[in-house]
Amino acid sequence: MILTSVRKFRNKIVLHFDNSETLEIAYEVYLNSGLIKGDEVDKKKLEKLKYENEFFQTKSSAYRYLGNRNHSSFELRVKLTKKGYQKLIIEKVIKDLRAKGYIDDQKFTESFVKNRIEKRKEGIVKINSELKKKGISNEIISDVINNFTDDPIHFQNALQLARKKYQSLKNKDLDFQKLKGRLFNFLKGKGYTTEIILKVLDTVLVNEGEDELEY
Repeated sequence: MILTSVRKFRNKIVLHFDNSETLEIAYEVYLNSGLIKGDEVDKKKLEKLKYENEFFQTKSSAYRYLGNRNHSSFELRVKLTKKGYQKLIIEKVIKDLRAKGYIDDQKFTESFVKNRIEKRKEGIVKINSELKKKGISNEIISDVINNFTDDPIHFQNALQLARKKYQSLKNKDLDFQKLKGRLFNFLKGKGYTTEIILKVLDTVLVNEGEDELEY
């Protein structure tokens, strides 16, 4: 079939053929194709154009997602799949982005853990769970989290959170056991280990003068 006209609409190109068929592709894809009015386009060339256009669209969507924030490979794959792009093209895009360093699950995990600990003051248990939801491998999670396991910042963060929570609870006329239970569950929800929680409670409730609860 013969390319009878080429019409530009914003960043899109609409190709019209002599058999009344049309094809809309990205402007960049058209420029790379080298096509001009009057060219003959066979079925193989047409399918190649469609493939290159979807690859371009998939990659453009990936860049937009990455422009907002870093993503794990799994997160990006899920989002692109929901957009309806072909699985094989998605995998090619992800492979290409990995090769260029735009996706790196190791660096993503390191940044994620650092942010959750330093800014959100979350515990390792919760961070571990969140990373698994983002499709990070157990190997990477273990490798990164092991670097933070013995960091004293966990105790300091938990202590800071507990003291703030204690101030909001101490005037609620709670007996010692309920007060301690509330604080325990609060820190547990933040993802701290039982070991850290008990150390924090011993510090915060040092003047309460009651027996500790067993957990």
